[in-house]
Amino acid sequence: SIIMAPNSNARVSAPAMATDSFSDERPEVVGQEDDIFSVVSQEMWHTVPLSIVVLGASGDLAKKKIYPSLLSLRRAGLLPAHTAVVGFGRSPLSDEDLRARLRPHLPDGEDDDAAEFLSACTYARGSSYEDADAFGGVSEALAREG
Repeated sequence: SIIMAPNSNARVSAPAMATDSFSDERPEVVGQEDDIFSVVSQEMWHTVPLSIVVLGASGDLAKKKIYPSLLSLRRAGLLPAHTAVVGFGRSPLSDEDLRARLRPHLPDGEDDDAAEFLSACTYARGSSYEDADAFGGVSEALAREG
């Protein structure tokens, strides 16, 4: 599971939405694929810090799919410049242990961009996903990154 939210000290306003009726009109579609990146970079959410919490961060799905996908989004310019990724899991790992486990599964995992991405990845351990106190480590990691 992934939880994504702007950092608590950032303010983001949602666009106005029509509530009285639905329309069959489609929004204007961007003409060229490269244009989406210039559009995204102008969006309000793209200018504020973002925190992503990855539950089950020490697992196989996280290292093979979730973290590589987050790096791909970062490389494509689809994540804000300051994006912190906090992993939560039950395995006894340090931040550096997590990064070492992820590196071989990242595309071009040894380049500078991957290294910068990995430096934004931290890890918090809990004994159980049902234990609210176990998420204190996530909260601490988010406070450090915030």
